[in-house]
Amino acid sequence: MNRVLIRPILKKTPYELFNGKENLGKFDEKADLGIFIGYSLTSHAYRVYNKRLMTVEESVTLSLMR
Repeated sequence: MNRVLIRPILKKTPYELFNGKENLGKFDEKADLGIFIGYSLTSHAYRVYNKRLMTVEESVTLSLMR
């Protein structure tokens, strides 16, 4: 019910209008391509350059052994 087009002129579903993203198809990419930069100096995280957004992101790593 949430996937029905509300206005054919917009060619978007209510979900796309509300969230601002389009639904991924079966063969669409589900992740962004990134380049590993290194590890963070202040926390247990690694830094990755996101090519699509052109930003540096920090991702937290889980450490099982301390």
